[in-house]
Amino acid sequence: MADETNVTEQTQPEGIEYAGDDRTKARVYLRAVLPLLEIVTQDVEKYKNMIAPWNCVVQVETLGDSEAAAHIIIKDGVLKVEQGRHPSPTIGLGFKTLEQMNVTLGGGMAGVPKIKGILHPILLVKVMLLLNSLKMLMPAFVAKTDDEKMLKVKMLLGMVTTAMQEMCNSGDEFIGRLVRGSKGKVIQWEVPQGPQAHVILDAPQIHAFSGKHAKRPYLIMKFADLDSAYKVLSGELDAVQATASQAMKLRGPSEYGMRIGNMMKRVENFMMPSE
Repeated sequence: MADETNVTEQTQPEGIEYAGDDRTKARVYLRAVLPLLEIVTQDVEKYKNMIAPWNCVVQVETLGDSEAAAHIIIKDGVLKVEQGRHPSPTIGLGFKTLEQMNVTLGGGMAGVPKIKGILHPILLVKVMLLLNSLKMLMPAFVAKTDDEKMLKVKMLLGMVTTAMQEMCNSGDEFIGRLVRGSKGKVIQWEVPQGPQAHVILDAPQIHAFSGKHAKRPYLIMKFADLDSAYKVLSGELDAVQATASQAMKLRGPSEYGMRIGNMMKRVENFMMPSE
Protein backbone atom coordinates (compact mmCIF):
# COMPACT_ATOMS: atom_id res chain seq x y z
CA MET A 1 0.00 0.00 0.00
CA ALA A 2 1.39 3.40 -0.95
CA ASP A 3 2.24 5.83 1.84
CA GLU A 4 1.26 9.46 2.16
CA THR A 5 4.46 11.45 1.81
CA ASN A 6 5.56 15.06 1.71
CA VAL A 7 8.14 16.51 -0.66
CA THR A 8 10.72 18.28 1.47
CA GLU A 9 13.24 19.53 -1.08
CA GLN A 10 12.78 21.76 -4.09
CA THR A 11 14.79 21.57 -7.28
CA GLN A 12 14.65 23.62 -10.46
CA PRO A 13 16.23 21.31 -13.04
CA GLU A 14 17.84 22.65 -16.18
CA GLY A 15 15.30 23.27 -18.92
CA ILE A 16 12.25 23.80 -16.72
CA GLU A 17 12.05 27.50 -17.71
CA TYR A 18 12.39 26.95 -21.48
CA ALA A 19 9.46 28.63 -23.24
CA GLY A 20 9.40 26.27 -26.23
CA ASP A 21 9.00 26.87 -29.96
CA ASP A 22 5.92 28.31 -31.66
CA ARG A 23 5.02 25.09 -33.51
CA THR A 24 4.92 22.95 -30.39
CA LYS A 25 3.10 25.69 -28.55
CA ALA A 26 0.48 25.88 -31.33
CA ARG A 27 -0.08 22.14 -31.13
CA VAL A 28 -0.54 22.34 -27.36
CA TYR A 29 -2.87 25.35 -27.50
CA LEU A 30 -5.09 23.71 -30.12
CA ARG A 31 -5.28 20.41 -28.23
CA ALA A 32 -5.09 21.46 -24.58
CA VAL A 33 -6.67 24.94 -24.47
CA LEU A 34 -9.24 25.27 -27.27
CA PRO A 35 -11.14 22.09 -26.15
CA LEU A 36 -11.70 23.74 -22.76
CA LEU A 37 -14.55 25.60 -24.45
CA GLU A 38 -16.44 22.31 -24.09
CA ILE A 39 -16.22 22.72 -20.29
CA VAL A 40 -17.13 26.41 -20.42
CA THR A 41 -20.28 25.81 -22.47
CA GLN A 42 -21.33 22.91 -20.25
CA ASP A 43 -20.77 24.61 -16.89
CA VAL A 44 -21.49 28.31 -17.42
CA GLU A 45 -25.16 29.08 -17.91
CA LYS A 46 -24.45 32.27 -19.87
CA TYR A 47 -22.43 30.44 -22.51
CA LYS A 48 -24.69 27.39 -22.50
CA ASN A 49 -27.67 29.60 -23.31
CA MET A 50 -25.69 31.59 -25.85
CA ILE A 51 -24.80 28.58 -28.03
CA ALA A 52 -28.14 26.77 -27.54
CA PRO A 53 -29.61 27.89 -30.90
CA TRP A 54 -26.37 27.63 -32.87
CA ASN A 55 -25.62 25.16 -35.63
CA CYS A 56 -22.29 26.21 -37.07
CA VAL A 57 -18.60 25.48 -37.46
CA VAL A 58 -15.86 27.87 -36.31
CA GLN A 59 -12.36 27.29 -37.63
CA VAL A 60 -9.13 28.49 -36.01
CA GLU A 61 -6.00 28.21 -38.12
CA THR A 62 -2.65 29.62 -39.09
CA LEU A 63 -2.89 30.56 -42.75
CA GLY A 64 -0.71 28.53 -45.08
CA ASP A 65 0.27 26.05 -42.36
CA SER A 66 -0.57 22.42 -43.05
CA GLU A 67 -0.86 21.43 -39.37
CA ALA A 68 -1.96 24.36 -37.22
CA ALA A 69 -5.74 24.17 -37.46
CA ALA A 70 -8.74 23.06 -35.45
CA HIS A 71 -12.48 23.60 -35.74
CA ILE A 72 -15.30 24.00 -33.26
CA ILE A 73 -18.53 22.21 -34.13
CA ILE A 74 -21.65 23.56 -32.42
CA LYS A 75 -24.83 21.63 -33.02
CA ASP A 76 -28.06 21.55 -31.00
CA GLY A 77 -26.40 23.36 -28.12
CA VAL A 78 -23.40 21.00 -27.86
CA LEU A 79 -19.86 22.19 -28.57
CA LYS A 80 -17.07 19.85 -29.68
CA VAL A 81 -13.54 20.65 -30.80
CA GLU A 82 -11.96 18.64 -33.59
CA GLN A 83 -8.41 18.89 -34.88
CA GLY A 84 -7.67 19.76 -38.51
CA ARG A 85 -9.54 21.81 -41.06
CA HIS A 86 -13.24 21.71 -41.92
CA PRO A 87 -14.24 21.88 -45.62
CA SER A 88 -16.83 24.64 -45.15
CA PRO A 89 -16.67 26.51 -41.82
CA THR A 90 -19.32 29.12 -41.04
CA ILE A 91 -16.76 31.38 -39.38
CA GLY A 92 -13.02 31.25 -40.00
CA LEU A 93 -10.29 32.95 -37.97
CA GLY A 94 -7.05 32.88 -39.92
CA PHE A 95 -3.87 34.02 -38.21
CA LYS A 96 -0.83 35.21 -40.15
CA THR A 97 1.68 33.37 -37.96
CA LEU A 98 1.84 30.63 -35.34
CA GLU A 99 2.94 33.24 -32.81
CA GLN A 100 -0.12 35.41 -33.46
CA MET A 101 -2.45 32.45 -32.98
CA ASN A 102 -0.65 31.35 -29.83
CA VAL A 103 -0.83 34.79 -28.24
CA THR A 104 -4.54 35.07 -29.03
CA LEU A 105 -5.43 31.61 -27.68
CA GLY A 106 -3.32 32.40 -24.63
CA GLY A 107 -5.55 35.34 -23.82
CA GLY A 108 -3.35 38.10 -25.26
CA MET A 109 -3.71 40.65 -28.04
CA ALA A 110 -1.81 40.03 -31.28
CA GLY A 111 -3.67 41.84 -34.00
CA VAL A 112 -6.85 41.01 -35.89
CA PRO A 113 -6.98 37.66 -37.73
CA LYS A 114 -8.30 37.31 -41.27
CA ILE A 115 -12.00 36.65 -40.87
CA LYS A 116 -14.17 34.41 -43.00
CA GLY A 117 -17.90 34.68 -42.41
CA ILE A 118 -18.28 38.43 -42.16
CA LEU A 119 -21.87 37.93 -43.37
CA HIS A 120 -22.63 36.57 -39.90
CA PRO A 121 -21.65 39.62 -37.80
CA ILE A 122 -23.72 38.78 -34.71
CA LEU A 123 -22.46 35.20 -34.64
CA LEU A 124 -18.89 36.45 -35.13
CA VAL A 125 -19.14 38.82 -32.15
CA LYS A 126 -20.52 36.04 -29.95
CA VAL A 127 -17.79 33.63 -31.09
CA MET A 128 -15.18 36.19 -30.03
CA LEU A 129 -16.91 36.52 -26.65
CA LEU A 130 -16.78 32.76 -26.27
CA LEU A 131 -13.07 32.61 -27.12
CA ASN A 132 -12.50 35.43 -24.65
CA SER A 133 -13.66 33.12 -21.85
CA LEU A 134 -10.29 31.35 -22.13
CA LYS A 135 -8.74 34.36 -20.40
CA MET A 136 -9.93 32.71 -17.21
CA LEU A 137 -6.83 30.50 -17.48
CA MET A 138 -4.49 33.46 -17.10
CA PRO A 139 -2.86 34.19 -13.72
CA ALA A 140 -4.33 37.71 -13.87
CA PHE A 141 -7.87 36.30 -13.64
CA VAL A 142 -8.85 36.01 -9.98
CA ALA A 143 -11.93 33.91 -9.23
CA LYS A 144 -14.38 35.73 -6.97
CA THR A 145 -16.81 32.91 -6.18
CA ASP A 146 -16.58 29.19 -5.48
CA ASP A 147 -18.27 28.52 -8.82
CA GLU A 148 -15.57 30.49 -10.62
CA LYS A 149 -12.86 28.71 -8.61
CA MET A 150 -14.31 25.31 -9.48
CA LEU A 151 -14.53 26.21 -13.16
CA LYS A 152 -10.95 27.49 -13.26
CA VAL A 153 -9.69 24.41 -11.40
CA LYS A 154 -11.50 22.12 -13.83
CA MET A 155 -10.09 23.99 -16.81
CA LEU A 156 -6.54 24.15 -15.46
CA LEU A 157 -6.50 20.48 -14.52
CA GLY A 158 -7.65 19.57 -18.02
CA MET A 159 -5.10 21.90 -19.56
CA VAL A 160 -2.16 20.71 -17.45
CA THR A 161 -2.71 17.00 -18.02
CA THR A 162 -3.38 17.35 -21.76
CA ALA A 163 -0.44 19.73 -22.15
CA MET A 164 1.83 17.16 -20.48
CA GLN A 165 0.67 14.61 -23.04
CA GLU A 166 1.11 16.90 -26.04
CA MET A 167 4.44 18.38 -24.92
CA CYS A 168 5.89 14.95 -24.23
CA ASN A 169 4.59 13.46 -27.46
CA SER A 170 5.94 16.47 -29.39
CA GLY A 171 9.44 15.86 -28.10
CA ASP A 172 9.77 18.22 -25.13
CA GLU A 173 13.19 17.26 -23.80
CA PHE A 174 12.54 18.21 -20.18
CA ILE A 175 9.35 16.16 -19.82
CA GLY A 176 10.87 13.39 -21.92
CA ARG A 177 13.69 13.03 -19.38
CA LEU A 178 11.21 12.79 -16.51
CA VAL A 179 9.13 10.13 -18.28
CA ARG A 180 12.14 8.01 -19.27
CA GLY A 181 11.99 4.53 -17.74
CA SER A 182 8.31 4.79 -16.72
CA LYS A 183 6.05 2.04 -18.05
CA GLY A 184 2.34 2.14 -17.31
CA LYS A 185 2.62 4.33 -14.20
CA VAL A 186 -0.69 6.06 -13.40
CA ILE A 187 -0.58 9.53 -11.80
CA GLN A 188 -3.90 10.86 -10.53
CA TRP A 189 -5.13 14.26 -9.29
CA GLU A 190 -8.14 14.48 -6.99
CA VAL A 191 -10.13 17.56 -5.92
CA PRO A 192 -12.70 16.93 -3.14
CA GLN A 193 -16.23 17.23 -4.58
CA GLY A 194 -14.54 18.36 -7.79
CA PRO A 195 -12.77 17.17 -10.92
CA GLN A 196 -10.34 14.30 -11.14
CA ALA A 197 -7.87 13.46 -13.85
CA HIS A 198 -5.02 11.07 -14.50
CA VAL A 199 -2.14 10.50 -16.84
CA ILE A 200 -0.37 7.29 -17.75
CA LEU A 201 3.40 7.59 -18.05
CA ASP A 202 4.37 5.05 -20.67
CA ALA A 203 7.78 6.08 -22.00
CA PRO A 204 8.31 7.67 -24.40
CA GLN A 205 4.70 8.90 -24.23
CA ILE A 206 2.15 10.31 -21.79
CA HIS A 207 -1.59 9.64 -22.15
CA ALA A 208 -4.03 12.03 -20.45
CA PHE A 209 -7.58 11.26 -19.31
CA SER A 210 -10.33 12.90 -17.25
CA GLY A 211 -11.73 11.09 -14.22
CA LYS A 212 -10.27 8.36 -12.03
CA HIS A 213 -8.31 5.38 -13.28
CA ALA A 214 -9.97 2.00 -12.76
CA LYS A 215 -6.95 0.59 -10.93
CA ARG A 216 -4.94 1.91 -7.98
CA PRO A 217 -2.65 4.72 -9.23
CA TYR A 218 1.09 4.64 -8.70
CA LEU A 219 0.82 8.19 -7.29
CA ILE A 220 -2.18 10.23 -6.12
CA MET A 221 -1.93 13.99 -5.74
CA LYS A 222 -4.87 14.80 -3.47
CA PHE A 223 -5.78 18.40 -2.77
CA ALA A 224 -7.07 19.30 0.68
CA ASP A 225 -9.98 21.36 -0.67
CA LEU A 226 -11.05 23.57 -3.57
CA ASP A 227 -9.01 26.56 -2.39
CA SER A 228 -5.88 24.40 -2.20
CA ALA A 229 -6.42 23.04 -5.71
CA TYR A 230 -6.99 26.58 -6.98
CA LYS A 231 -3.73 27.85 -5.45
CA VAL A 232 -1.62 24.95 -6.75
CA LEU A 233 -3.07 24.83 -10.27
CA SER A 234 -2.96 28.64 -10.55
CA GLY A 235 0.73 28.60 -9.68
CA GLU A 236 0.40 30.36 -6.32
CA LEU A 237 1.88 27.28 -4.63
CA ASP A 238 4.32 24.81 -6.13
CA ALA A 239 4.39 21.11 -5.20
CA VAL A 240 6.90 21.64 -2.40
CA GLN A 241 4.96 24.49 -0.80
CA ALA A 242 1.67 22.66 -1.23
CA THR A 243 2.86 19.49 0.48
CA ALA A 244 4.65 21.39 3.25
CA SER A 245 1.45 23.32 4.05
CA GLN A 246 -0.77 20.23 3.71
CA ALA A 247 -2.63 21.85 0.83
CA MET A 248 -1.83 18.70 -1.13
CA LYS A 249 -0.96 15.17 0.00
CA LEU A 250 0.92 12.64 -2.04
CA ARG A 251 0.02 8.98 -1.82
CA GLY A 252 2.91 7.18 -3.39
CA PRO A 253 6.69 7.51 -3.83
CA SER A 254 7.95 10.95 -2.84
CA GLU A 255 10.47 11.05 -5.70
CA TYR A 256 7.58 10.78 -8.15
CA GLY A 257 5.81 13.61 -6.37
CA MET A 258 8.81 15.82 -7.12
CA ARG A 259 8.96 14.54 -10.69
CA ILE A 260 5.30 15.34 -11.37
CA GLY A 261 5.61 18.67 -9.57
CA ASN A 262 8.43 19.58 -11.96
CA MET A 263 6.30 18.51 -14.94
CA MET A 264 3.48 20.77 -13.73
CA LYS A 265 5.92 23.67 -13.35
CA ARG A 266 7.32 22.97 -16.82
CA VAL A 267 3.79 23.17 -18.29
CA GLU A 268 3.13 26.43 -16.44
CA ASN A 269 6.36 27.97 -17.79
CA PHE A 270 5.57 26.74 -21.29
CA MET A 271 1.95 27.87 -21.43
CA MET A 272 2.29 31.13 -19.48
CA PRO A 273 5.94 32.21 -19.47
CA SER A 274 6.89 35.07 -17.20
CA GLU A 275 7.61 38.38 -18.89
